[in-house]
Amino acid sequence: MLFEYGFKDFPQEYKPTDVGIILQKIKHMLPEYIYDTARIENNPITIPEIKTLIDGITIGGRKITDVQQILNLKEAWQFLLENLKNSTFKVDKSFSDAIHSRVGKEEAVEWGVFRSGNIGIAGADKYVCPDYRELDGIYRNEISWVIGSSSHVENALRYFLWGSINQFYWDCNKRVSRMMAIGILVSGGFGIFNIPAKHIQAFNTLMVEFYNTKKADGIMEFLVKTSLKRIEREKEYYIGI
Repeated sequence: MLFEYGFKDFPQEYKPTDVGIILQKIKHMLPEYIYDTARIENNPITIPEIKTLIDGITIGGRKITDVQQILNLKEAWQFLLENLKNSTFKVDKSFSDAIHSRVGKEEAVEWGVFRSGNIGIAGADKYVCPDYRELDGIYRNEISWVIGSSSHVENALRYFLWGSINQFYWDCNKRVSRMMAIGILVSGGFGIFNIPAKHIQAFNTLMVEFYNTKKADGIMEFLVKTSLKRIEREKEYYIGI
């Protein structure tokens, strides 16, 4: 399932940053990125607690499912960063499935494979998901358009929205699509795609509008203004702020 947009104000002119530098800076900020991702799922675990879990130490007083979600994100991040370091990151179904097998472990009905049934999206009453029997063909036939722009930023945001609206998996679709988008941005020497927790309400509202209309102008503009973090050797900053 494709979508429409006329928005074109993507950052174009930038000097690519060495991937090794981007990866090093991501590692320093990883607890915050995991926190921001988990907050979209209403996970209450704090940044200090996430740091503790990343260090391999258990925490008390939290639901097992919330802790598992953080550990899954940690494992998926480690997998993505290792492949980016080794230049083995790929934008294809097999890599997406590998991300999902880590992010969706014990949370989705099945993990590491496309869904085997049909689903809906809460709040998106006009949305109809693609039939599960069409998903392989959708991925195969549409991926060339998704990553066909000359702009790494546009390709990354296209992938995120495309993965989200097609709901390839039973659950964790935004998390998987975001990590694939991050892979596109890092390998292109740009930086990272991260939705800060303070923007969650606006993000959720615009995503429901996107699901219902298949028009991406509002959410595209929002993500460019709030969620693209340029990483350079000397500094890092959200480009729209």
